Amino acid sequence: STTASPSPSQPPAESPSPTPTATPAPAEPVGTVESTCDSLTFTIENPADGETVVMTLTPNEGEAKTLTVEPGKTGSVSFDATEGLTVTPAAEGLEDTEPIAWEQPAECDEGEGGGLPLTGTNTTLIAGGAVVLLAAGAGLFVMARRRRLRFTV
Repeated sequence: STTASPSPSQPPAESPSPTPTATPAPAEPVGTVESTCDSLTFTIENPADGETVVMTLTPNEGEAKTLTVEPGKTGSVSFDATEGLTVTPAAEGLEDTEPIAWEQPAECDEGEGGGLPLTGTNTTLIAGGAVVLLAAGAGLFVMARRRRLRFTV
């Protein structure tokens, strides 16, 4: 009878050659858009290992603004919110950007449309009262000169 002997283990394979390391691509910046009750704000967070980002934001009304963000920094640009406001972003590497419209948040208070509250005294009433007193005094003076009235009791 033959006995099976254990087979010898495989010889160790050669260690794998190191793979060449690729230069990591710069990290992508993160952009956000926020609509508040009174503004439309564009914010760019540029990671420390990113490249300088230059973005031009062109509103449908008013002047275009340029936002430049260095690596490791955060920058933002705001536009005053008006009905129908749209802003078109443009930057190197951005293609086919659609205009971004300002949308009024639901929690905005429309307000009553009044102005400042009326406080203090009404100047017209005080001036009118002064004119009446002056006229009464002038009338009594004229009557006293013509009729020789005595105002004493």
